[in-house]
Amino acid sequence: MCIRHIGRWRWRRGDSLLLGTVNTGRLDCRIEEVRLEKGHNWIGSRIKELDISRRVFVVMVKRGDENICPQGATMLEEGDVVLLLEKVIATPS
Repeated sequence: MCIRHIGRWRWRRGDSLLLGTVNTGRLDCRIEEVRLEKGHNWIGSRIKELDISRRVFVVMVKRGDENICPQGATMLEEGDVVLLLEKVIATPS
């Protein structure tokens, strides 16, 4: 699986995010939303400072009505919803 970033873009109200992968039989993906409620240890951290696996990508941060295309310097705030994409190594059946 590879994630491609082509050019620069800005999220606008009403935009949609579509994630897709190709099943090669060797790699699966899992998508997860993390809500940053009061006391969450990611609040006040920049994305590049998060202690997450190298197989996890922060795809989007939803802050109120705004969808943020995250960068390493993006600061997370209480109430944010963080969309994660995790590469999972498939195990043989």
